[in-house]
Order: sequence, then structure tokens, then C-alpha cells
Amino acid sequence: MGARGTIQIIDENDNICHLYTHWDGGQLWETAVEGLRRVKEAGRMNDTPYATRIIFDTLTGRQDSTTGYGIILGDNIPGDVEFDSPVIHFMQRGGVQLYARSGIASPVYYTPECISDDPNDHQGATCPIHEAWQEVN
Repeated sequence: MGARGTIQIIDENDNICHLYTHWDGGQLWETAVEGLRRVKEAGRMNDTPYATRIIFDTLTGRQDSTTGYGIILGDNIPGDVEFDSPVIHFMQRGGVQLYARSGIASPVYYTPECISDDPNDHQGATCPIHEAWQEVN
């Protein structure tokens, strides 16, 4: 049982790590965007080590538990991960891309409910992830 998932981080040198959760896989997209909002607010968009720690703190809620969360170096995620990973890619020339690990090649604004690269393409509805990502980006 659980809701396993990861947030994949790619640094400006294409090094990969995954921030793993055993229980919060269903909220990964919201967590990724909220983490990036906090990174921007802290002035750490061009400081990947600090940015990654801030995103991890957002994921864990800074719990003192010894289980439930982890950091995976490289791209070898466990086979029992149940949710698609948001990828946060810190670019060499600055800037950040957020996209789905599932094979969507171009950076998109994405939630499980929204696979559009157009924040206005929601059949008249507003997408809270698009709005939050616009604030970060």
C-alpha cells in the first residue's frame, strides 16, 4: 500500500536525482510547483543544491521521520512507483523547465488533469497549476 512517486531533478550538468515519497504520489505536481515557488521566493533559482533541498522540504513538510521519503541518486527509480514524475530541469543558461517524465518531450504545463502547453486551453476552466507555474516562471 502507499502512493509512491518521485520528483525528478536534473541539474545544469544533467545530473539526475529523484525525491521519493512513499505516501504523497498523488500530489507530486502541486508539490513541484509549490516547491519552485518557494525556490523563486528564496532567490535560489540558479542554485540547484539549495533549490533541491527547498523542494525536498516542500515534499516532506520537514518531518523528523526516518521513513516515508528518500533521495535517489541517478535515474534508477523503484519499480513500484505508481505516479508519473514531474521533472524539474535547471538549465545551463538559467531558467527552469517543468515537464512530465512519461515521454512528453517538450516542456509543458502539466497536471494529471491537463496535458496542454496552453494555460488558456481548459474548456473555460482555470487550471491552478498553470496559474502557479506562471507565477514561478
